[in-house]
Amino acid sequence: MVLIPSTQAKDFMKEVKNFDPNSENILDWNDKKYYSDITMISNSMLKHLKDSPQHLDSYLKHPSWREEKQSYIDGRALHCMVLEYEKFNDLYFTVDDNEKCEEIGGAKPRSTKIYKEWKAELLNENIDKQFISFSWYCDIKFIKEKLDKIPQYVQLMQNTKKEIAYTKQLKGINCKCKVDAINPGNYIVDLKGYKECPNPSNFNKLVHMYSLLRQAAFYSDITGVKQFWFVCVEKTYPFTVGLYEISEEKLKLGRLEYEELLEIYKANLENFKNDDLMEKFIYMNTY
Repeated sequence: MVLIPSTQAKDFMKEVKNFDPNSENILDWNDKKYYSDITMISNSMLKHLKDSPQHLDSYLKHPSWREEKQSYIDGRALHCMVLEYEKFNDLYFTVDDNEKCEEIGGAKPRSTKIYKEWKAELLNENIDKQFISFSWYCDIKFIKEKLDKIPQYVQLMQNTKKEIAYTKQLKGINCKCKVDAINPGNYIVDLKGYKECPNPSNFNKLVHMYSLLRQAAFYSDITGVKQFWFVCVEKTYPFTVGLYEISEEKLKLGRLEYEELLEIYKANLENFKNDDLMEKFIYMNTY
């Protein structure tokens, strides 16, 4: 019998924990490259395709329509605060403007020229960071603190890698996904923030409203992972939390949806490359 020195054994166990059986399909891209790429199909693109091929065509051909909204920035700030707290201050900034508003005075201090110039200066000083309101900063900080006190959540997040992008061919189409957290080879965790309380009744509605089964199946099949969990958080007080594992039966339903959409994508592939889909597409039926 050969005994492995304790230091080597620890290194070996760490390597085993971090081993990803799908590592050859990891995309080593930064966020800018990942989100600007339209050569691979993402779940967001499938969402537009579900509305109609014309909606996806518009999304692909008009970059200005993909410009960031504050709601997108706020959503990513929530993910960063919860999943990658150590990176938060490098990517986002906020400011408590109550003192400035008191200094300016009046009924609407934030509408004044002095306030706008003060804020513009702050934005310029933090040009490499994205701004979030101080109230939202306080909310997502509270959400993180609450999640970190929930044993089931803490256990779920152990030994996970955060914000990893993968690619794989599905139905002959190059696809991609970026998982919030993954325990390689075992399960995926996806963080969602909703205005609704994520109780079972509301979650069932959210599943259908946002095609969550499609997302779960799409991500699972790209990564080769069979278990999928949603961590749902209410975005306002009392910030209720819901943890939901998607069953194998439900994943099959999601798989049927994304496979059907990929077939629609293939059928319209040449039109997406040309300029005439906008003129071709029309709904016409008897009601």
